[in-house]
Amino acid sequence: MNLEHFLRAVFIAIAICFVPIMLFYWSNESDLITMDFKYFYESIHFVLVFHFIFSIIGWMLIGFPVHWVAVKFFNQNKWCYFLGILAFGILISLPSMKIELFLFYAGISGLQAILFLWWLARDHNKLLKRT
Repeated sequence: MNLEHFLRAVFIAIAICFVPIMLFYWSNESDLITMDFKYFYESIHFVLVFHFIFSIIGWMLIGFPVHWVAVKFFNQNKWCYFLGILAFGILISLPSMKIELFLFYAGISGLQAILFLWWLARDHNKLLKRT
């Protein structure tokens, strides 16, 4: 597999995970009924930029090294990804010691990892069918 397949899988995982993050962000609002269009647009823009930057940094610092170790040494064992997700969640929530923060970030990173692996397997199967 080449780099294009990896990057496509990462960007699709990040894009799909934007929806639950946005729903979580809006669920913390007290008055969703009177939300105007300007606030709606600004909140999407703010969360999208924050989510995209934070996800790319997370993939570069945690995701790609975990994927490399899982492929190189453990035959792409799913436990490596699970341990990477736990380590990421612990590292993020350690300064504040809040379990909600751990669950949120570990859940989003877990969903991204699942979508990443699913998309890679999907692309790999398409490549095998072509040959």
